Amino acid sequence: MIRNIFMKRQPHQLLQRAFPSQQLLRRYCASIQPQSTPTGKEEHNKNTFQNLKNKFSPMIKSSYGKVVSALVAISFIGDIGYAYLVQRNRERNIREAFETGSTIPIPNVEHEIVREKELNQVKSILQTSAGSSRYTLITGEHGTGKTTLVLQACRKIGVGCIYVDVSQRIDDQTFDSLFGAALGKAINFQFDEYISFTGALTNRILGPSTQNHPLQTQYDRVEDVLIKAAVEFKERHNRPPVLIIDNINRLAEKSPRMLTQLQQLAKDHADKKDLIIVFVTSEGKAPRMLEENSSWSRANRPYEITDIDDTSAQLYLQNRGVTEEDAKRAVTEITGGRFHLLDVVARAISKGTSYEGSYYNVQLFHNTSNL
Repeated sequence: MIRNIFMKRQPHQLLQRAFPSQQLLRRYCASIQPQSTPTGKEEHNKNTFQNLKNKFSPMIKSSYGKVVSALVAISFIGDIGYAYLVQRNRERNIREAFETGSTIPIPNVEHEIVREKELNQVKSILQTSAGSSRYTLITGEHGTGKTTLVLQACRKIGVGCIYVDVSQRIDDQTFDSLFGAALGKAINFQFDEYISFTGALTNRILGPSTQNHPLQTQYDRVEDVLIKAAVEFKERHNRPPVLIIDNINRLAEKSPRMLTQLQQLAKDHADKKDLIIVFVTSEGKAPRMLEENSSWSRANRPYEITDIDDTSAQLYLQNRGVTEEDAKRAVTEITGGRFHLLDVVARAISKGTSYEGSYYNVQLFHNTSNL
């Protein structure tokens, strides 16, 4: 029945019946008005932010991955490019070392004695040819001027002469570091062949690393580069370069094992005719060690450098400011033709030391040099 009543009446009739007065109708409408909701501007902002987030989140995630990938690729390509440039620069520096030869300052160059006969002989040893296939030992008593003659000859030849001096501090424990560093310096080798751009940047920021390559010693690393450069030098000049190793008597005393290793190296590459090694030493243990080794079969006959003649010795002292009388007396009683002793006397007298005082200096030099 109630349903029929509602179905038969119009909506406004129903409202009038339920709310006889307009005041009651307004109160009812006010009571059922919904609470304020985040519509309008707030809802719009919220929806906008959510829409943007939904739209750009995948793009941001994708871009981040691309950026990381790009940085990795750039770093990889940068390392390859840097390694290539470093390698080219290293090869150029080593090639220049062989093309110019070692330029070691000669002590007392302004007073050096020119010994033409001996100098020409040493030059003939260092001046190789395409068929050179033997290494050589230059020997002589301490102070006869072996190093001076070798450096004079090396300076005159220039191209293809590499000079290395064995340190006084060398022994079995320090051979790889000291001799390896000296040989590396002689051929312009920098121990950075394994470094990348990122490694170089790290070294610049944090300081250079002192660690060597874990698989090779310093000497081994330089030896590999030396042999490669020697082969390339022979291809360019049709003759092998020369490696001069001075003062090997220090190796004989403190690191005989390494002297044997160097002699074997000299023999092997004399056979290959791609590198000629010249050993320089004072008389004593080193020549005996070399001659007793089977590798001696590839050695030339040793060349011995002796004292200079008395006349040249007197002229040398006079050119250094010593009077003729004192020069003759010094050569007769103290120095003979021993080049090193002549230098000791000349230095002492030039500083105002008396003849007797210079004699004391020579005796002191004898004691410290074990002559």
